[in-house]
Amino acid sequence: MELPFSANSNPLPLENMSRIASERAADYRNANPFPHIALDNFFDETMLSRVLDEFPNRKQIKWTEFDNYHEVKLSAQRDDNFGYATKWLMYHLNSSYFINFLEELTGIKGLLPDPHFEGGG
Repeated sequence: MELPFSANSNPLPLENMSRIASERAADYRNANPFPHIALDNFFDETMLSRVLDEFPNRKQIKWTEFDNYHEVKLSAQRDDNFGYATKWLMYHLNSSYFINFLEELTGIKGLLPDPHFEGGG
């Protein structure tokens, strides 16, 4: 089976992450009505298209539904429900590289990854 990406590649813009975090930290902190940020073109568009193409629809897997005052969402914790590109991206979003980037960007130290997809984030 041919993977939809290079197994040795990384979807994160490693060479730019520290610069982005330091340049945009004030934007994050000063955003209203609460601290947040939007980073245009942070991820490779081709890789995101692959994730979107393989992402399961509402009927393909068993989703856990949340519909209450605080959240309206679907959740799926088993990574075997997802394709290779999605798992690859999620692995990197849980990596020390990305967690360190988020800590630098937000100023929040001690962030923890959620490799089991049990509600972190």
